[in-house]
Amino acid sequence: MSTERSELLIVANSGRAIAEAAVRAGYWVRLIDAFADEDSRACAECIQVPMKGHGLDADAVRCELERILSHASGRPDLVYGAGLEPSADLLEWLESRVTLLGNDSTVLRLLADPNAWFARLDRLGIHYPEVRFDPPEQDAGWLLKEPASSGGLGVRRWRSDLSRPEGAHYFQRLLDGVPMSLLFIADGKRSIPIGYSRLANAADAMDGPFFYAGARSLDAAEVARCRAIETYARALVADLGLRGINGLDFILHRGRVQLLELNPRPTATLALHPSPLAEGWIACHVRACQGLLPDLAPHAPSHASAHRILYAERDLSVPAGLSWPDWVRDRPWPGTWIPRGAPLCSLYAEATDVDVEMLLAERARLVLSILAGRSTLLMSTEVIS
Repeated sequence: MSTERSELLIVANSGRAIAEAAVRAGYWVRLIDAFADEDSRACAECIQVPMKGHGLDADAVRCELERILSHASGRPDLVYGAGLEPSADLLEWLESRVTLLGNDSTVLRLLADPNAWFARLDRLGIHYPEVRFDPPEQDAGWLLKEPASSGGLGVRRWRSDLSRPEGAHYFQRLLDGVPMSLLFIADGKRSIPIGYSRLANAADAMDGPFFYAGARSLDAAEVARCRAIETYARALVADLGLRGINGLDFILHRGRVQLLELNPRPTATLALHPSPLAEGWIACHVRACQGLLPDLAPHAPSHASAHRILYAERDLSVPAGLSWPDWVRDRPWPGTWIPRGAPLCSLYAEATDVDVEMLLAERARLVLSILAGRSTLLMSTEVIS
């Protein structure tokens, strides 16, 4: 009997979490992303490409994929994460060359066209914060948003002295409320919720405060107030034929769910929701893309899970000799130059709802203190464990 594992190509801004989940599912993984960090190289063959604008450099990705495909014996399977939103042309090119396990280029094109996207939401009866396409008369209370981006890269507070992007953009009312996310899995016709998260923005990022900074899983009481978003998920799946794992970002404003974004691929919150199946979420994603929706029973987690993207407070070079704790992931290689405001690593924690964010804050302070040379503590799994 052959023990050769199936190959899976993964393309994402930061693909470590998807790659690890794919390895758990039994795949041999080739990862194209912008970081090729220590954790990624431990589980996958990594190819590092640069970022360009709000996603991966599509030309660089295509060049690497052409090289890979020229040696492929058949049509390899491919899963994409955040980073291809601006690259519908690249995805369309791929569709005839790989088995695409995810939503096709028509979904990305729709999301890149604000007029068409909001018209679709209106037709489906999906509520969202007020939008306009000409600059607001008042600066306060509006966001300038560029579609076809991820992680808050295309979102800024509007000010009249800002230059408007050359490409597609729109203005959206900034509502009071907590941003949240529903992660769900779909087979093109039906959907099943995976889990809910509360989202955080990064005030310490260069163009903050809207860079994605992490998330915390919601408890049962919080979820009960947000169930209307599942109706929106079902409507979008039926209308767009969404497949695999997707995310809906939303805000609860005055008791009403308002949709913010559709993320048409696995999101960073996936790691906060343990799979009830031994083979993990990427195996479920693959089967759902093939039309086989997993049988997932509702479950109430016994604790809260959270993660945080730690951004560099200053320009720094990662020192050698650090023994990172298990709760640090996306660990940069020694000698990596990280400019102020760029992502440094990811932190994870599990605890009670009250304690989990405090624990993450303690871990963030420790890591930043060590990297700034203000602490001589040895980084180990015994430190703030």
